[in-house]
Amino acid sequence: MSRKVRAALIGVGGYGRVLLRASKQVGDFEIVKAYYYRPERIHQLEAELGMPVTADFEEILEDPSIDALVIATPNDQHLPQAKAGLEHGKAVFVDKPITNYVQEAIELIRCEQRTGGLLMVGHNYRRMPAIRACERAIREGRIGELLSVEGNFSRGGAYEVTSSSWRRQDRCPTGPMIQLGIHQIDVMLHWCGVPESVAGALEKLYVDGLNVDNTAGLIHFRSGRLATVQSNYLGPFRGLMRAYGTRGILESDSLSATLVQESGAVEVLYRGCSSFDAERDASLREQFEEFARLVRDGGRPETDSISAMLALAVVNAIELSAESGRIVRVAELVPEEFLPPGTERVKILAT
Repeated sequence: MSRKVRAALIGVGGYGRVLLRASKQVGDFEIVKAYYYRPERIHQLEAELGMPVTADFEEILEDPSIDALVIATPNDQHLPQAKAGLEHGKAVFVDKPITNYVQEAIELIRCEQRTGGLLMVGHNYRRMPAIRACERAIREGRIGELLSVEGNFSRGGAYEVTSSSWRRQDRCPTGPMIQLGIHQIDVMLHWCGVPESVAGALEKLYVDGLNVDNTAGLIHFRSGRLATVQSNYLGPFRGLMRAYGTRGILESDSLSATLVQESGAVEVLYRGCSSFDAERDASLREQFEEFARLVRDGGRPETDSISAMLALAVVNAIELSAESGRIVRVAELVPEEFLPPGTERVKILAT
């Protein structure tokens, strides 16, 4: 395929428009059409987006000029829309989470395997320049052996979870954890390896909310490493990560990355601009550059369906642990074929 990759945007809400804007920074990738389920809004959306919009999803699927789908709809729509795209020979990019539950993710993975199609999941946080800088420092051994990781991704927004919101509990289980905290979880798995067990806590502090709004999890990895993740819909918007090693500590606020050395000296590894949106857009641009390349040339994405399913499994385990009051083994949720054999401690990021 020598021409531009032509894609359709499925879901034109707030984040769909963020993805649309980011896609325009990629020279060989173009979103040329959009889908929205309410016919009465089509003309308005066409004027706003500057492209054809249809309320007929089948029209998108049957269009031979469309190479790929970019799915940014509510979580509970990911499985049917992504599955339909794969079955119609489209490459599929679906924003995180891959689905709401591991069983659904497994069904989608089976479809990916059966059709031989491309399925990429939008876990873009690991691509943030500051997080990439931390990853390089870990791989270079600059903090010694990685021991544990902390993460918190939160934003005030509990007021949005009303009876008409798709973020209510039945369509978005664990609320902020599956929407925000899963970004940190994806990075933690990327750095620490295969998760072994999870303990979780979920609270609803916002009285009028229709979902939990204060969440936390403790992850024990097969490598022996530990991680804690927190996410809420009540406090200021912030994405924080800290990695502890035998010889140093890494800290990132999404806009910068610093290394605290054994001596106490602080080294700035990366300093971005003052805008989270600009840093995020850089990660989204990298994401679509890879997606376009894979549509043309084939290959496996960095954020593939298996890694996305494992991140989701941690979220589901947090929910099950909170409900049952016990530690949950990830193997209870994930088929053995998707988990590497053995429980030995290994250096996942050995150089």
